[in-house]
Parts: sequence; C-alpha cells; structure tokens
Amino acid sequence: MATTWRCAPGWTVPVLAILAGACGGAGPASPSASSVPTVVTVVSGDTAAAAAGASVSVGGQSVTTDAGGRATLSVTTGSPIAIDGRGFFPRETLWRGDPVFQLWPIRADAGETFVNELVYNQLVSDGSVTRPVAGVTVVLSADVRADSAARAAQEQAAAVATAATDGAVPFVVADAAPTGGIKVDVRIDPADAFLAANPSYGAITRVTFPGNRITSGSTTYRGRPEASALSLAAHEMGHILGLGHPSQRGLMSPATIAQFSDFSRAEAFAIHMMRLRPPGNRPPDNDRGVSASAARRRVAVGCPWVP
Repeated sequence: MATTWRCAPGWTVPVLAILAGACGGAGPASPSASSVPTVVTVVSGDTAAAAAGASVSVGGQSVTTDAGGRATLSVTTGSPIAIDGRGFFPRETLWRGDPVFQLWPIRADAGETFVNELVYNQLVSDGSVTRPVAGVTVVLSADVRADSAARAAQEQAAAVATAATDGAVPFVVADAAPTGGIKVDVRIDPADAFLAANPSYGAITRVTFPGNRITSGSTTYRGRPEASALSLAAHEMGHILGLGHPSQRGLMSPATIAQFSDFSRAEAFAIHMMRLRPPGNRPPDNDRGVSASAARRRVAVGCPWVP
C-alpha cells in the first residue's frame, strides 16, 4: 500500500492510497505438551528496576511479583502471558523462553496519546511499531554532496539519529550503500509532485516497509535552505526510524521542528522503548500477533517548514 499524508500541527489528512502487495506469514509457535515451573522477572523498560506488585497471568494462573519483580509460573512454549503493573502499559506477549519481561512505563511526558501519535502512528505504519532493524546508509545526491552546509546538516542529523538509538541503529552518510543494506536517498527537487502542490512544505520522506521493517526510503527537500537545516534533516531521519507527528512539543512535531536540533527527552525515551519491541507490536503493548508478514507498504510523509 502506498499512502501520502499532509501533516500539520495536530492533524493528518490522507491524500493518496494505492493498493499493492499481498500478505502472509506464520503465527506463534504451538504450545509444547507439558508446562515447566519457571521463575520470571518483570522490570521497567527504562531503568531495569524491578516491577514489584505486577500481576502476571498465564494459563489460568495469576501471580503477583515480589519485591525483586519475580514470579514463578508454569509455562509452555507459546503460552499467552499478560502482565499488568501500576504505572506501565498492560503487556500482552507469549512465552518465548526469555525469563525477563520489560514493561513500557507510562510517563507524565510520554503518556498514551503521545505514544500513540509518535510510535503507533498512521503516518509510517499500520498502527504497529514500524522501524528499521539494521543500520541505515544515507546516500546524498550530487547537489547535496556539493553543498557544504547541506552535507554537514545531513551528517549531523545522522549522528542525532544514531545517538537516539544508543548506536543500535547507526545512520551513516556515504556515497553508496552496501548491497542488501537499508538505503535512504536524499535529494533536492522543488519539482517533486508533492512539494510542487504544497508550497508550505519543506520536505517529504518516503519509506518502504515489508512486515513493519523499514527497508528503504528517500527524503526530498524543496531547496538547499531546507536541506541545510539540521532540525528539518533530523526530523526527516526520525521518520526513517518509524516516528510519526505527535502534537506534543518536540523535534517530531510539525509545529516545533525549527525549535529543536535533537529529539526531546520524551521522544528519546519512546525510541528506546521501540527498540525493545519487535516490529509489528501493537498498542498498548502487544506482540502476540507478530508474524513474518511479507506485506509491502510504501508511505510518504510531508512536513511543513517555517524557518
């Protein structure tokens, strides 16, 4: 599916949708024949502190975690597990053998509305976590490479995106991308159909993602001033990370792009939590239905720009 969105502060409007691709994939593994008593530990995803007093439910059992976040359960491979802890989004997952469960905290600066708009957005996903699972190579067009200010802005923005993922998803500016890697083309083209039709927009980013895994993309700027703006360049790389347009102030909000040169504390926290979840994780925090879908989608996100 290919979709283009116009994005203004606090609202989005779909302008083009073209159906394409097919989907398929395997479901969760079948439970094994017998259950095994297992000690699991529930912790906070941001601090790794024990989540004491959380309710862990599986197969008719419901156990409350102790002061160390521990609970003993009888589980089988593929058993549905539900975890409900105060101050966290309810977690729904499957027993896959990892005895540690990291919960997604609900914070004052990163509540449900913010997380839904930024992470579970309809701009670059289908309402599920959509993100790259490997490093990204940013390939600049000849005119961007030749402009020292534009190249510097793209390199700095790549460093901002890399830092936001704690280096787990490095963004590298290079003249060519390695075969099989995630390539993002960056160019200047005022004649781009979307930008020509929307004079208040400074850039448009297009991403391709089979199975909620971003595999390629492009960013097109209206002109050199836009390509040379660090705030706009970092914002566009945020879309390559799978982020949408929240209404809350920050680098990813269209209303405040120019006021930021880095992700806000809340945005950085959400990026951290996204990396702890597989592509396809659904709100509020459910990865039971994650599968190896081959559905191929393409989405374009247009961004207003007022320097």
